[in-house]
Amino acid sequence: MAGTSGGSSGSGSSGSGSSGGGISAFSGLMGGMQFGSQLGAAYGAYNMQKLQNKYATKAAQESYAFTQDLLIKRTEEESRAYTQSVNDRQLRAMELEAQANVAAGEAGVSGISVERIHNNIKRQEGQIAIRQKQSFNSRMDAIEAQNAQALSTMVARMQSLTPPSQPNILAMALESAAPFVTDSEMATNFDKWWEGLFDG
Repeated sequence: MAGTSGGSSGSGSSGSGSSGGGISAFSGLMGGMQFGSQLGAAYGAYNMQKLQNKYATKAAQESYAFTQDLLIKRTEEESRAYTQSVNDRQLRAMELEAQANVAAGEAGVSGISVERIHNNIKRQEGQIAIRQKQSFNSRMDAIEAQNAQALSTMVARMQSLTPPSQPNILAMALESAAPFVTDSEMATNFDKWWEGLFDG
């Protein structure tokens, strides 16, 4: 009988060890599955943020490039228009001087009077030239300001992007394992301590 009892006791101990091993293996499996799931989700979010930033950066750059092309065309148009206005003004001044010469010759006006007329024409041409130059410079300043604003907008859009954060593998591993360690090993140790607390 004693032999039988000893055998029974050994069998119970073996069964308990087998059960503990099963719990430990199950906890490890669950912890690993949770860790793998969290890791996959974290890297998915990381890669998605990188992709979003890539396309957002490209969109910001393309928007600035488009605006810059428009401003370059406007600059060329304004330059051509200004050059044409200068040519027209000078041609008009020459025509007025020629008309003044003809009128003075027909009227028998003296050279001093003709020179005075020419000086008056040149003075008026100079005033027109100043106004044209100021207007042209103002338009160029407006184009430059628009370009600076477009550049600033592009930089601001790029700086406002959320930087992708690398997954913290160690933290996720600890977080995944902690509940299962608590539920199996720590709980078992606590039960043993509680059972022996009032012994003797």
